[in-house]
Amino acid sequence: MTFGDCWRFAELHADVPDPLLLRGWTQWAYNEFCKKRSWSHLRAETAIVVGAQKTGTVTFTTGAKTITGGTLVFASTDVGRQIRISSIPIYTLVAVDTQANQATLQRVYSEPTTTTTATILDAYVTLPEDFHRFISILDPTNKWRLRFWVSQDTLNRWDPGRMGTGHGRVLASLGFSPVPGRTGCPQYELYPFQTGAYSYPVWYFRKPELLTDDQEIIGPLARRAQEVLLEGVLARCAMWPGTSGAKNPYFNLQLAAFHTKAFLTAIDEIDVQDEELYYEAAPLTEFAYADFPWDAAWLQTHEPYVIG
Repeated sequence: MTFGDCWRFAELHADVPDPLLLRGWTQWAYNEFCKKRSWSHLRAETAIVVGAQKTGTVTFTTGAKTITGGTLVFASTDVGRQIRISSIPIYTLVAVDTQANQATLQRVYSEPTTTTTATILDAYVTLPEDFHRFISILDPTNKWRLRFWVSQDTLNRWDPGRMGTGHGRVLASLGFSPVPGRTGCPQYELYPFQTGAYSYPVWYFRKPELLTDDQEIIGPLARRAQEVLLEGVLARCAMWPGTSGAKNPYFNLQLAAFHTKAFLTAIDEIDVQDEELYYEAAPLTEFAYADFPWDAAWLQTHEPYVIG
C-alpha cells in the first residue's frame, strides 16, 4: 500500500475541488498517527563519530569570523567541528578555505586579537535531521550508557570551563547546528571532551517522514493504511467549510467528530498490536545498561541497590 493509493482512495469518498488538499490531509493523518506513540517502524540506529583532536597555532582577530591557521592546517573535514584556545568560549567552524588555510566561525570572535595555540575537536555532535528522541547511547569500551537528559545549566555547574577530558558520559542538549546543509539538525554537547577518535552507537526514534506518492506505508500501519488514514482525512475534510467561492459539501462538524473518534479508535487498536512487538510500558531511562559512573564489570562484582 503506497501513500498515493491512500490519498487517492480518500478522493473517492470526499468531493473536494483540489486533490492536493486531500494529499496534504493524508500526510497530516500519517503524522498524527506517528505522534501518538513510539511506533516500532520509527526506531532507527546511527552512531556518533568523534574525530581525534588536533592542535596548532591560529590567528584570531577581534570582531572577525575568519581565522587563519599557522602550524594548524585546516581540512575540509573540519567543517562542523569546534575550536577553542584553552577553555571557553568554544566556536564552531562553518566553512574552511584549504588554499588560504582559513576557517569561518559561526559567530565573530569576541576575545582579544591573538596568535596562539588552539585545539580543533568534536565538542558538539549533530544528530540526523529525522532525529526525534533518544532510546539509548552506549560506550562500547567502558560498557556504560551515556546520559542524554542533562541540561546545559547542569553542565555549567559541573565544569564551567569545560576542562574535563576522557570518554563521554553525558550528552547535554545544546541547540541546532549552524553548519550549512545541516542547519536545524539537533546538536548536543558531548562531555567530557573526547581527545581520540571514537564511535558511540545510538538508537533513537525518528520523526515521521514526508511521504511520496510511490512510497510504501510500512510498520504497524501497513495492512490498515487505507482505512485508518481515510478516517483522519475525512475528519479534516468535514471540518473544512471550503472557500467563499466553493463551499465544501462534506463540511459537517458532527461528521468530523464521528471520523475523529473512528480514527483514534483504530490507532488504539494498532497500538495494542505494536506493543506486543516492542514493549514500551517500562520507562526507557530507568532500565538497561550500566548506570553512570559504573561499568558492567563493576556491576558483576558488587551488589548495587538495583540492577535494571
